Amino acid sequence: MAFTPYINKTLLSLGDQRRDDIHARLGVSERTTHSLLSQMCREGLITLERRQPVSLKLSRHSIDFLFPSLW
Repeated sequence: MAFTPYINKTLLSLGDQRRDDIHARLGVSERTTHSLLSQMCREGLITLERRQPVSLKLSRHSIDFLFPSLW
């Protein structure tokens, strides 16, 4: 998923984002955006609730994976 780091950095720096905003930033089809966000949610990287902004879900494992040089 080449877009995953981009989405995570956006959510980290700008905070929770609407799906429409993420879709516009990525510049891909709505179907691709939906599939990508759904997979990220299944993997525990984001919180994706109906009619709510997308937000990061930072577990210890995801922090280590996404930001290996942080500590």
